[in-house]
Amino acid sequence: MDGSENKTHDIRPGDWVEIDGMGGIGQVIEIDREKARVMLYDKEWLFSLGKLCAVKEPGEAKPRGRVHVSTRNSLKHEIDLHGMRVEDALEAVRQGIDQAVVYRLSQFKIIHGHGSGRIRTAVRDLLAQHPHVESFRFAEPWEGGMGGTVARLKTSITE
Repeated sequence: MDGSENKTHDIRPGDWVEIDGMGGIGQVIEIDREKARVMLYDKEWLFSLGKLCAVKEPGEAKPRGRVHVSTRNSLKHEIDLHGMRVEDALEAVRQGIDQAVVYRLSQFKIIHGHGSGRIRTAVRDLLAQHPHVESFRFAEPWEGGMGGTVARLKTSITE
């Protein structure tokens, strides 16, 4: 096999794809230029085609953690990192921020929990260096307190 069946230009609506760095697979709903809407973890996500790799069936990849994105209110857009390893959590945060930027959200909430603090520290280190993050803070007590971090995203991105 030459691997050509996994090229991104061969991906079509209805195909199953593995999402690079997310540890899970989803089904393509729609493709528009270089972006694809994918149903993953019972939510719709927007990914660049370069992050997708076609797979033959859903059982080929197993999710390592749970990613939850709430779109009820753009100010409450969030991702839940509970149960993830540090590396997987960081990639999920990168993906979530990318999606938040695409949807032009001003804030993005990351639920990392209290635990040992390894994921919280790694996430906050990532946010301090991320080009789309203007600032970040611990969540307010009613938002989860120190178990969450809210990132304020830059409103205009120059490339």
